[in-house]
Formats: sequence, structure tokens, C-alpha cells
Amino acid sequence: MRSVTLVALSCALLAAAPALAADGGALYKANCAKCHGDDGNADTPVAKAMKVPPLHAGMLPAEKIVEHVRTSAKHKSISGKLGDEDLDAIARALPAGD
Repeated sequence: MRSVTLVALSCALLAAAPALAADGGALYKANCAKCHGDDGNADTPVAKAMKVPPLHAGMLPAEKIVEHVRTSAKHKSISGKLGDEDLDAIARALPAGD
């Protein structure tokens, strides 16, 4: 009985993991909006102080955004805590431009 419960719990956790990683909009708001803004227009105080560029859907392919975050010193704190799946989900959920 214990092994059945353990297997069921493991399956439930594994099924939930992709859903968490795929919530790019929530990940963007938690990790990117402080600088790039909720709407991607980079009109926050932090963005102005750091000269952050706008970031909108379609500006770059998702792979390039992930690569940039991984290699940019300005994104070191984010790249250290998010996996490639999370960064890809963010890149695919960017706000639309004006």
C-alpha cells in the first residue's frame, strides 16, 4: 500500500512540474517586470536608472532571449535561479508591444 501511495504522489508531483515551469507570465511578473515593466515598456524607476531596454513579444526569438539572460551580467541573479525551461516560458509569454 505504501508503494502505491508513493507512486501516486510521485506522479502527481511530476505532472505538476511542467505546469509550474510553463507559467511564463507569472515568472515574467516575478522576475522581469521590476526592470522591464508589466507591459514590457521599461518605464519603471529601476529601468530608467539602469537604462533597461523595452522587452516585447517578437523582438527576439525565445532562444536568443534565453541565451542573453544566461550570458548577461545584469541578469546574473535571475539566471542563477531559473532553469532554461523557465526562461523559455518567460520568453514565449512576453507582453505584446504597443
